[in-house]
Amino acid sequence: MQVNNGPESLVESGHALLVFRTRFRGGSNGVVALARMEANAAWSADDRALARAVEAQLGVILAQFTQQRRLETLSRTDPLTGLLNRRAFIEEVDRQLARDSREGHSGALFYVDLDNFKPINDRLGHAAGDEALIKVAAALKGNARRYDLVARIGGDEFALWLSHADQATALRRAQALSENIAALVPPNAGDLPSLGASIGVACWTPAQVEPAELLLARADRAMYIAKNEGKQRIFADEPVPAASGSAA
Repeated sequence: MQVNNGPESLVESGHALLVFRTRFRGGSNGVVALARMEANAAWSADDRALARAVEAQLGVILAQFTQQRRLETLSRTDPLTGLLNRRAFIEEVDRQLARDSREGHSGALFYVDLDNFKPINDRLGHAAGDEALIKVAAALKGNARRYDLVARIGGDEFALWLSHADQATALRRAQALSENIAALVPPNAGDLPSLGASIGVACWTPAQVEPAELLLARADRAMYIAKNEGKQRIFADEPVPAASGSAA
């Protein structure tokens, strides 16, 4: 739909529309469409004058809303990878746990720590390190479904929440992720040790009473076990016991 400078009358799907642009700081920043149910309903000169009168006010409101959304996005995402940051990840996993608990779905949380990342930064520079982190983020997103959650926790540490996943499914996904990350060879790597990941897996069931922060800590401990066993390994922690009185 193309809208010129003034309010325009259109008929769309049996509705009479009055369409006009919103204005902010001398430019257009949106479009508003008013609808009447009857296709032959007329828009008067007063209607058009009112639309012109509110163009600027609506433009300011839309600009403020857009800015607020932008700030919210910045506060919740990692600026390099675009993934959720730690705080937003914890909030979103807690929401998923509440829903999955009601619906009876299990899940798993991965804590991913990169192996041999420091030599990339030290030998190839921070730009190469950033490129590697971006590729790892893409590998994580490639192993996630639309309702999974992916985050950069900090530095070279990442997290992935899998909803509707038991331990067997989680371990298969962790193995695939490990192989994807190991295949990310940075340009001009030379004799650098290959990039890899130590992955800790914490499984969760609806019978548990465990907030996301504790689940993440459990996955973190599992990751350190994997790393201490020789790096580029996967270790799955056991679910915590159900709280007293919870359903088995």
